[in-house]
Amino acid sequence: MLEWLKTILGDAYTDDIDKKVSDEIGKGFVSRADFNAANEAKKTLEGQIAERDKQIKSFEKLAGDNEQLKTQLSQAQEANKTAKAELTVN
Repeated sequence: MLEWLKTILGDAYTDDIDKKVSDEIGKGFVSRADFNAANEAKKTLEGQIAERDKQIKSFEKLAGDNEQLKTQLSQAQEANKTAKAELTVN
């Protein structure tokens, strides 16, 4: 029951109005629990990306003149950029 709605509508409140409002609210909003779960997942992914950034920087130091390692590093950097872009879109 939406107690706040009963307070606003007073005697005009009905269970049918409560149900209709609840149904419409559900269409445009997510529950707090779903939002918090998605937010935690986002934080976890951001942490993983930060860890990959650190790994890539350590690869850069080790690369020296090794052309193959530089190529792999470049590919890893591109994959990381793509992952970051997808994260910011979501």
